[in-house]
Amino acid sequence: LRQLGSEATSHTDRINELCFAPAGTLTLYTGSSDGTVRVWDANQACSVPVATIPSGDLKEVWSVSAAGGGSHLLAAGTETAVVIWDVRRPQEAVARYEVHTEAVTQ
Repeated sequence: LRQLGSEATSHTDRINELCFAPAGTLTLYTGSSDGTVRVWDANQACSVPVATIPSGDLKEVWSVSAAGGGSHLLAAGTETAVVIWDVRRPQEAVARYEVHTEAVTQ
């Protein structure tokens, strides 16, 4: 990521997807092959994420999506699960759904 001359280098592997939270905020979520979801404030011109969300045992995060007006975040990846967090309390996933037989890419 590059913003105002600064480069965000927090992930240790490639970023597979990013999405902005809805509801007019400039919160950006990135999902990476390093197995993490990072939260960025696009209002800040710094290269440090404002939070790291534990991926719920996803080895790689291939897809991230904000939902519920921005109150929830969904992520999926190399495993067969979709993981959901309440972004106000991201330390632990709200739910983990094992509903697929192969990796979830979107």
